[in-house]
Amino acid sequence: MLNDAGIVWLSNELAATAEALGQTLSENAAALMAADLSTFPKEQLRTALSRTRMECTGRLTLKLILDQLDALQGRLGVNEAWALALRSRDEQETVVWTDEIEQAWVAASSMAQGRDLVGARMAFKDAYERITLQARDTLKRPEPRIAVGWDADRRLQVVVQAHQEGRLSLEQAQAVLSPAQAATVGGQLVALAAPAPRIGYDAQGRPFKLVQKGGPGLVPLLTSSASQLPEQASSLMAPNVVAKIREIQAGVKAADRKKSRRAAAQARLERIKLGQAKRLAAQAVQSYQQGGAA
Repeated sequence: MLNDAGIVWLSNELAATAEALGQTLSENAAALMAADLSTFPKEQLRTALSRTRMECTGRLTLKLILDQLDALQGRLGVNEAWALALRSRDEQETVVWTDEIEQAWVAASSMAQGRDLVGARMAFKDAYERITLQARDTLKRPEPRIAVGWDADRRLQVVVQAHQEGRLSLEQAQAVLSPAQAATVGGQLVALAAPAPRIGYDAQGRPFKLVQKGGPGLVPLLTSSASQLPEQASSLMAPNVVAKIREIQAGVKAADRKKSRRAAAQARLERIKLGQAKRLAAQAVQSYQQGGAA
């Protein structure tokens, strides 16, 4: 929560933001808005006001700033939340939403199941606005949740995408996916191909028998010094997995080259220092000999 100095800072920022939008904000209005927003962290307020100046037009209102603060915290608007909630009616579909949307959907789901979508939307909107208002007052951030559908392929696609977009943590994504569906590569969750068949095909389309049951593992491929994946291995893996492995291999090669250049530079520096030391020693010996001869 902002202190008195922080509220003064925020009042000045609000007045300047309003001026940037072509509006004049009185001191009293700026002070009232600053008091209403004082429960938010200063950095979030700074970012929200910056986004407001860059993205918004028209009059500066409290709701305009609150919408930006909600977006920073991962909170959807009521219309987006309603559209996401409607998808959860399909038992085949996996939905990544928040605890706030889930709670609001509980209040509207019975009407939606009874085909009263108009009434369901009104009930959902009222519940969602009440829940999010309470969350703002207590500075509670929305928590991601997963409504799991029975379609495993769709579940894999939705969960991996949500993780890659930063809406799900690695632990949350792994909790609803089996090790056969996805693996962690370079700190990111990537979808794996279907279980490897007993017969694979090389680049020319010729069949071959698999040496190991289940196909090649990721760890040997990632630690391999080869710059290219074996054609037989890449033909059995999902394209995104192949691309990720090749990206990691390229990064390893670049790191090795950088390390080699650094070692060569260090060795050259040591040789220069050694040469200088030898010259100084030779000069010292020569000076000593000349002094003794004298």
